[in-house]
Amino acid sequence: MLQYILKRLLLMIPTFFVVSLVIFLVLNLAPGRPGQAGQQGIQQADESQGQSEAYRIFKEQFNLDKPVFINTRFSVDQGEVEELVTLIVDHRLRDLPDDRRPPVAQAIEAQERVEDLGNYIVPHLYRLARDHQDPDVRWFATARLAVNARRKLINEFSSAQQPPSVRAQNLAIDLENTQIAQWRYPRGADAATQRAVMDKWGAWMVEHQGRFEYSASDKAAILLTDTRFARYWANLIRLDLGVSNLDRRPVLDKIVEKLRYSVTLSFGSIILIYIIAVPLGIFSAVKRDSKADKLLTVILFMLYSLPTFFVGLLLLKLLSVGPAFHLWPRMPTPDEQTLLSGLPSEQAVQLGGLAAAALTLLYVAHSARKLFSDPAERTPARLLIRISLIALIFIGSSALAQIVLFGGVSIFPTGNFESVDARNMTVLEHLADIAVHLVLPMICLTYGGLAVISRYARSGLLDVIHADYIRPARAKGLSEPVVILKHAVRNGMIPILTLLGALLPTLVGGSVVIEIIYNIPGLGLFLFTSITLRDYNAVMGVLLISSALTLFGILLSDISYALVDPRISFK
Repeated sequence: MLQYILKRLLLMIPTFFVVSLVIFLVLNLAPGRPGQAGQQGIQQADESQGQSEAYRIFKEQFNLDKPVFINTRFSVDQGEVEELVTLIVDHRLRDLPDDRRPPVAQAIEAQERVEDLGNYIVPHLYRLARDHQDPDVRWFATARLAVNARRKLINEFSSAQQPPSVRAQNLAIDLENTQIAQWRYPRGADAATQRAVMDKWGAWMVEHQGRFEYSASDKAAILLTDTRFARYWANLIRLDLGVSNLDRRPVLDKIVEKLRYSVTLSFGSIILIYIIAVPLGIFSAVKRDSKADKLLTVILFMLYSLPTFFVGLLLLKLLSVGPAFHLWPRMPTPDEQTLLSGLPSEQAVQLGGLAAAALTLLYVAHSARKLFSDPAERTPARLLIRISLIALIFIGSSALAQIVLFGGVSIFPTGNFESVDARNMTVLEHLADIAVHLVLPMICLTYGGLAVISRYARSGLLDVIHADYIRPARAKGLSEPVVILKHAVRNGMIPILTLLGALLPTLVGGSVVIEIIYNIPGLGLFLFTSITLRDYNAVMGVLLISSALTLFGILLSDISYALVDPRISFK
């Protein structure tokens, strides 16, 4: 098995690469730009005044100034740069008639193109600033030189601690950038001022000419490595998911911070699904085609057909909004009466309590008749079940009566993962507070999976019950429960173990809809917010972690096959 696991782990590497490529393509080829919603003010400034410094830094931080997959910017020629600069100058600096002025969209596109080309067009800008006949073109080219010639700091946007050698290099780079940023002159300056600035640029170009001369190996490296995808994968290898463009915090730290909410919610719902669905599937298989089996099938598929958002809002309205719940219905307090559109009479409230008590007494009478008529019902376990059902029926019928009377009843909190004062609670009080907050979200995440898992468990067990190797177990005189639970169930679990690989990614995403409805600050809500605000790195981080969990979930399903069925081997 160890060899099989190692092979599967190695196979995950190219699979994960392809998954990351698909996610990367979807995000980068989608309409709009990452961070667009969160950078509206920057874009407005860009459209009216040219490319702002803040948005330039934003693009560099998220590598949005680089090509997606292939970088051929080292081959840009002098004519293209001159055309771009002339278009910008005609739009921003010249007083031209409207029919001759370049459109705003073209000017913005040209401005971003010049910005994104960065160091690759420094020699072309220098030649324009030195030799062009148009003084406006020379002025703009000189101004752009002070920006495009700047070097980027090493690991400028990384959250990791930099070693002293890197800090020393960054200090030297920053001093050089500060110096060349001053090598510009005001528009309309005299020839002597322009000549003094260009002399400085000429000496600087002679000293650093090697930066802008690319050998064949340099071009090959730039072609494939100086791109968004290459930079992103270089960060992934270091387990660096980048930083969020909303608050500049590392994405991995934010994911880990929100992971506990989604793990608690989703992992708990998965456990509940299997704890409830597997016994239901076994019961349906044993009672195949009985009235109980048909009724259970109808109920489960009715639940499965209900949309999660509808059930979530309905439970929130009925069980979280209204007067406080009481075991025996009573009139709401004056403060609670403001929540009601119509106030029932005292007699109606008392009648609701009597109806709940009458329904409970009916079940008590039915249970007493079963106990007296069937000695098998008098075991301690069955008595405990009967008593529990009596309590549940009374509580449920009392809650139903209050919902009918008041339109809703306050049993569970309206949302959040815990109370505001949770820090002041003891450990047990805190756990109980979390459990109360998660009851309704757990119900919403659980009921839909019951039908699927229970039907898989039923079909898997039906195939096994009638298998040849089960007949000798019955022939030996073993009781039916022993035959089912000991010999049949293990082999019938393979279909539902297959679904475990698909359920595991919910540990990351949880349910986006449920986390939004109940305001749970997990990864589902985080993913929705990141998509809305085009938080590029955050969306990539959540989707990649979800993809990795899917791969590990499939591996876990395969391994569990051998644990359940000894006949399965991975040799």
